[in-house]
Amino acid sequence: MKVWHKILVAPVVAIVFLLALGIVSVAMMARQGLAVSQLIKDRGGALELALGAAQDISQAHSGAYRLVMTAGDLGGDKAQAAAKAHLARIDAVVGKVNEFRQRPQLVAQERQQLDAVLPQLAGYRKNVEAAMNAAIAAAGDAKTAMQAADAGFEASTATFNALVDIERKMAAESSAQGVADFKTTVAVFIACVLLAMATALAIALAMGRAIYPVMGMSDRLGRLNETMLPNDIQDLLVRTMSQEGLDNVRADDPTPCAFGGLTGFCFQTSFSDKAGLEMKGKAIAARNGKKLELIEFRAPADFYFDHSAPTVDQLFASISVH
Repeated sequence: MKVWHKILVAPVVAIVFLLALGIVSVAMMARQGLAVSQLIKDRGGALELALGAAQDISQAHSGAYRLVMTAGDLGGDKAQAAAKAHLARIDAVVGKVNEFRQRPQLVAQERQQLDAVLPQLAGYRKNVEAAMNAAIAAAGDAKTAMQAADAGFEASTATFNALVDIERKMAAESSAQGVADFKTTVAVFIACVLLAMATALAIALAMGRAIYPVMGMSDRLGRLNETMLPNDIQDLLVRTMSQEGLDNVRADDPTPCAFGGLTGFCFQTSFSDKAGLEMKGKAIAARNGKKLELIEFRAPADFYFDHSAPTVDQLFASISVH
């Protein structure tokens, strides 16, 4: 792995964790949003239906009572119109209940209450209609019919009240679920941040240790300076080779040689590579102002070094410094 690859590992991992954090956060927020939506749309809608239906039925029932009591004073047409208005209000409640009953999100308890209230409303409507018709036609028969309607009214109201209790309970559960989802979102967010920080730090430390032998080599081996003699430069190269992981690095004494138009020096090295293979090397170096010009050749000691040595000497002799 190249040095710049190692340097990029920690930031890349941090970016990956940030992306994962974003995905997890979006998922948790979506879950929380669904809980809030359920609380508002489903539970709120059911509460509104139950409370509104109970209110509408109560108004229709009180209106029917007034009609029964005053039907003789209103006259036929007005009494018929009032009766139709009260029945229309009951029919509107039945329509809302039927519409709400078709929602796929309903739970078993809700369906049970809705299935119970529909026949109760049908029976109640029938009794109220009979009572109002009797009041319009013959006031004496209206009392008996209205007593039957009272029973239906009480049963329907009790069912709506039970539905209200269920919806309040489920609304509380949905609210608690929303709070729990929020706490889970915060916990997951914090955990992802801490995990990303720990992982990025661990990788940064590991990569730093891997990079330091290369970046810090000059600090450990010493720096080239203008006062160095050929032997000092040779020792610097030997220490550098040892730092590379080569074993038994040795060098013979440097001898003067031409490096292009500069006066330089040459020396040979011997060492073992990381696989234990015996190697030889030849180096030529010269100072060029504040810079060090150095060329090194390495090859296996058996055959290859001696075989290539004449070609290397010719190459060294052809050096040109500009």
